[in-house]
Amino acid sequence: MARYFTLICISVIALCSNSVIAQTDTTFTYQGQLNEAGTAANGPFNLDFALFDALIGGTQIGSEVMFNNQPVVDGLFTVELDFGALAFNNTSRWIEISVNGTELSPRHPITRSPYSIQTRGIFVDDNNRVGIGTTSPLTALHVQGILRVEESAELSLIGETTVPSLHFRNPSTGDDWVLKHDANKFHIQTEMSAGTEIMALDFSGKVGIGTTTPEYALHVESNSTSARTMYGEATANSGSTIGVFGKSASPSGFAVFGQATASTGFAYGGRFESYSSVGVCVLGFADDTNGVNYGVVGDCRSPNGFDFYAAGPGTNYGSGSSRRWKNNIEPISDPLDKIAKLQGVYFNWDDEHGGNHDVGMIAEEVGRVLPEIVNYEENGIDAIGMDYSKMTPLLVEAVNALHDEKDDEINSLWAQNAALLARLERLERLEQIVIQQVSDRE
Repeated sequence: MARYFTLICISVIALCSNSVIAQTDTTFTYQGQLNEAGTAANGPFNLDFALFDALIGGTQIGSEVMFNNQPVVDGLFTVELDFGALAFNNTSRWIEISVNGTELSPRHPITRSPYSIQTRGIFVDDNNRVGIGTTSPLTALHVQGILRVEESAELSLIGETTVPSLHFRNPSTGDDWVLKHDANKFHIQTEMSAGTEIMALDFSGKVGIGTTTPEYALHVESNSTSARTMYGEATANSGSTIGVFGKSASPSGFAVFGQATASTGFAYGGRFESYSSVGVCVLGFADDTNGVNYGVVGDCRSPNGFDFYAAGPGTNYGSGSSRRWKNNIEPISDPLDKIAKLQGVYFNWDDEHGGNHDVGMIAEEVGRVLPEIVNYEENGIDAIGMDYSKMTPLLVEAVNALHDEKDDEINSLWAQNAALLARLERLERLEQIVIQQVSDRE
């Protein structure tokens, strides 16, 4: 004779981690009421439980959970079910139950309690402090391990939600540091809403310090009259140390570019210090052998400033000049003629180059006489600048040429004087002969 069963789900309860019932952290309690032929069932029954993602048909989730000889008293029973950690992902689930091999219909929907399985690992103490990965939270929210935020999640500790942000505060000093993100870049500032922005990083990789719109890989600005825009310090008192190292491989790039745009005062385009006995304050190396490049450029717009300033007991300017590194050595020919073709001039710089009064030479004119010391634009016609220090060899040779001419003149005068002396000696001898002849006649 066939046996007819009906079952009513009384409750589904997520278990606590301190339950005395043996379980995993994904176990939950299922309580039901089983009726047999319309009356409350009693005795042992074989109960099988399967989880599905649909009321009818669908896909089974996890493995079937079976209980043999499960006691049922006055129709009531309680079992612990575990379909695994991935069984509940916030979508609807139904349980299919079989009693002694008879599948009951319809399936029973699962209430929301088992979905709390996904909150395992969270601990709340008596002070309402929440710990994730720890049972001893020290703050309102204490996370032990790596905190991962994905997609468009926003973090804010002081209530701002319009801009994703992280807010850091030093409890002892009250200092605030805020990392914010907008559509184009990350910002670091000193307060959440109206603070001073310290640094910006845009999506192209450009970093701005003191500016929100960096134009270069590293763009540093300072509006203070006494602040240092960039500071490089090598304090080792031995070895080969470098305060600032700049290297450009571009045929038109700058290894180090320092610009002081103050219109008054004593401004530095760049200032570097080294305290090592063999250190380098500034090393600019442009290694491209073509085009127009610069090891170091100093551009000071103040009429009271210096493009390049050297002071102290050391050698203010020097460059490699050993005979070991040179070949095809030959003297400068016709130095006086070359000097005669050059002229020194007074002039005023245009506004782009400071606008102040100055003294110097015209690079294009010098290039026609000494092309080796003039740098030109790519067109080979317009000069960029000239190395005034390389005028020294020409001036030395001109002095030497004047010295040689003077020596020739002196030697010529000596020769003329010697000839005159010889003539005088001959005249004296003739005079003595005449006097002697006159005396003899008398």
